[in-house]
Amino acid sequence: MGKAGNNRAAVFDILKEMGIHIAPEILAQAVEEDKKRLEKHAESSKAYYEANREKIEAKRKAYYEGNREKIAAQQKAYRKANREKIAARDKTYRELKRDKIKAYYEANREKILAQHKAYYEANREKIAAQQKEYYEANREEIAAYQKAYREANREKILAQKKAYYEASREKIAAKNKAYCEANYERIAAQQKAYYEANREKIAAQRKAYREANREKIAAYQKTYREARKAKRAARNELKEVAQ
Repeated sequence: MGKAGNNRAAVFDILKEMGIHIAPEILAQAVEEDKKRLEKHAESSKAYYEANREKIEAKRKAYYEGNREKIAAQQKAYRKANREKIAARDKTYRELKRDKIKAYYEANREKILAQHKAYYEANREKIAAQQKEYYEANREEIAAYQKAYREANREKILAQKKAYYEASREKIAAKNKAYCEANYERIAAQQKAYYEANREKIAAQRKAYREANREKIAAYQKTYREARKAKRAARNELKEVAQ
């Protein structure tokens, strides 16, 4: 009864479980009274918060600053112990509020993106440090989740990558070229080091690929030779015309 508090409908439910009969009209009245009381309590809480917003926020901030590590540990422990529950709750919320969330985002896209960008720019180092700290503390868990997600959504991921590449082909090529040009020596050193450390593995992979794609490679080589031959013929023809 203590857990039910002043919730009369909950108390009556407990009594029913104990085999005590409760008249339907009394139960319905209790439900309606509980609803009105909760609405009144919500309005009162909202009014109190609005009237004391700065004081409440300052108190929360002070408590958080003074108990940062304790709160982080509690949150981590809760997430770990309730992973499926949290995922189910978040999924349910997104499904219930999908249209509302989408409409709000569409109506405030530029504002939201600007806020995110401004926050990131102002807290770049802090965010990077937090992400690194979280990753280091949850490396195996993150790797397992990512692997499971990739395996469960392989076709979806491939389709998304393909669509993005098709829509951004020139942008990606330009970005890759710029990066390679700016990091040529570092990339070359990394490739050389990787090759030296994995020489046998690479040789085995190349051999396996050749064996599995013999016809494809032969066709490519034939096409390449024909293209070279045509190019040489065109060049010779130009020389003859020039003479």
